[in-house]
Amino acid sequence: MNNKFNIFNVLSVADKELVHSSIIKLLIDEKELNFTKKFLAIDGFSGISKLEDVKKSNGKSIRLDVVGFDETNENNYVFIIENKFKSTPTTIQLKEYDAINEINGAKKFLLVFSKEQVPSDVLQHCEDNNWIIKSYFNFESSKKDSLLELLQEIPKLEDVKKQYLITEYQEYLSSIKEDLNFLFNNNKMLNSSDIEKYLKENSSQSLKLREVKFRYLIHIQALLSKKITNLVMWKVVTSNDGGSRPVPSVPFWKGNFMYTIDGDSLKIGFSYNHSRAEIAEQLKNVLLQKINDSGIINTFDGKQINNTIKNDKISSVISLVSFDLKNWDDKSNFIDDATVIFNVYHKIFHEQQNLITQL
Repeated sequence: MNNKFNIFNVLSVADKELVHSSIIKLLIDEKELNFTKKFLAIDGFSGISKLEDVKKSNGKSIRLDVVGFDETNENNYVFIIENKFKSTPTTIQLKEYDAINEINGAKKFLLVFSKEQVPSDVLQHCEDNNWIIKSYFNFESSKKDSLLELLQEIPKLEDVKKQYLITEYQEYLSSIKEDLNFLFNNNKMLNSSDIEKYLKENSSQSLKLREVKFRYLIHIQALLSKKITNLVMWKVVTSNDGGSRPVPSVPFWKGNFMYTIDGDSLKIGFSYNHSRAEIAEQLKNVLLQKINDSGIINTFDGKQINNTIKNDKISSVISLVSFDLKNWDDKSNFIDDATVIFNVYHKIFHEQQNLITQL
């Protein structure tokens, strides 16, 4: 366990993406580091960088985390960086960036915590819309192209204060990777108790339990999305709670269809409008009967959830059945079985089009 003092640990910056963006800006601005060439593959950048540049996209204000301008024209964007240290992006967020006219022609970089956490729908969007994915860490890949690996190789700055900050940041990232290696390189299916035990015994406490659990779930979501994408014709849409809820959640959506990992539970259900509560009640009863008939509850030791249809909100989500993640010891087995559950429920749900179209 590494308990060495580190300024970034003291400041608890894990969920403060602006701090991470500020370090990226520093690395860009120190031209002697040649950061833009080594990390972004942009040769000879001599322009200026800026944090939190705000632009309009379809009438909505969108914040560009880090941008690089041509040195002679601040309206000429050379690159933009969407920084996702805390969570993973959604295709909806990326589409909002794509709609910003001012950045047409600029190189677009998506900087994520790790590539192992990026779900298939986001990977496909990036490929289709010229987003280049870079990462803070590599956990499973043999490639040496992460930000941490670059920081371990770049030359030292003469400015002592700036170099101190960069060194502290590198050591901070190293401690995080040390803490989280067991998540990504572990064949066991981990639950909250497993993670809490490991952190108490091994972690330098760079990250809190809730943050580590969230990162693990978006890793599992990415693995699941690859399996699901290969088996269904329509594009599954992933999302996450951004690490904001007390119990982390990583859902898959398609219209009203809902399939989510919520804390230590895999849940299936649907969303509905409160004005269609009567239709939602009918759909709930039909789905529960079909799910019971399918055998997935008995096969995977699921439990029916006694939720009621509400009519006091504009919209709601109802969970029908949950499966305890503690029922699985092996990660690969969980991914396989969770894919079966998805396929069975997906088929059952979309057979009820006469009710779904009324929700």
